[in-house]
Amino acid sequence: MINQENLEKLAKGLAKQGIDISQVVALMEYLSEDENYRALEDADYTELSPEFINNVGPFLDLDSRMAIFDKILAGKEDWHLLKGLGISFTLVENAVIEGSLPTEVLVYLREE
Repeated sequence: MINQENLEKLAKGLAKQGIDISQVVALMEYLSEDENYRALEDADYTELSPEFINNVGPFLDLDSRMAIFDKILAGKEDWHLLKGLGISFTLVENAVIEGSLPTEVLVYLREE
């Protein structure tokens, strides 16, 4: 298993070649934190947390991200998950215009 020091060394070495694996490093850090590990171990995965989606979102394929977006539009998942999904802002704007999402979503997505 790769440790944090070696992962950081790998990330710095690849960065010199123009390859950014910062998202991988962030995911590894997230998964290695004891409280997150225990939460994932105990999870039943019936609800998705924004923190979890923010960390794994960059690694989801388009179909997975759109499946979550569809659940948000249907009211089955919290719209706070949108920030981590990387869904096109135009799609979200259209959903707000159609009344599928509240206008607060637009303000939320613009916040850091």
